[in-house]
Amino acid sequence: MMGDELTAVIERMNRKILGDVAPKAPDSSGARESEIQTRIRSLRLPPTIRDFLITGVDRFGRKWIDSEPYVKARKWITDPEVLIVVLAGIVGAGKTAGACRVLAEGISGAFISSAAYCDVAAKKRGRTYWTTRTLVLDDLGVEAPGASFEIDKLVLERHGEGGSTIITTTLDGDAFADRYSPATVSRLREVGRWVTCKQLLRRQ
Repeated sequence: MMGDELTAVIERMNRKILGDVAPKAPDSSGARESEIQTRIRSLRLPPTIRDFLITGVDRFGRKWIDSEPYVKARKWITDPEVLIVVLAGIVGAGKTAGACRVLAEGISGAFISSAAYCDVAAKKRGRTYWTTRTLVLDDLGVEAPGASFEIDKLVLERHGEGGSTIITTTLDGDAFADRYSPATVSRLREVGRWVTCKQLLRRQ
């Protein structure tokens, strides 16, 4: 009996030495979340959105996790047939936070508000946003009405490049169609999804 036990011990030692016993894979969930948070910090987000995504809770005790905008944006932006996702609806639904979290989860790209983009485009420095793989265009509709043509150009250029765009806005469909060109509306109908967010973020 003792000989059998000794033989078993020796066999286990031999397997370990020869590499037949694979080490247990480490839990990568913590490393993954750390990587996402690093990306969040690199996106140059408004401080309130950045801190919201890192902590998971805003100053009102609301959570972005599993919010309607996050779930819908994550679903549609990975669909190869969808190039534009519009997260429309009420203030406080978590549209911006949801869009930016999706961006930070591994889809390379950039974030900019529509007003800031129009300022950059007016200075002839907007081309970098035409070609980035995924763009979060925040608060569409707050730019000056006379600057809406810059948004039209951005959407058309990104469509031509095959880039994905996540748009957040409080505009409804009619207001969107009135404000932007028929070509922009046509692109949205062809390769876009309109998500109306009606639920406020849940509190802890």
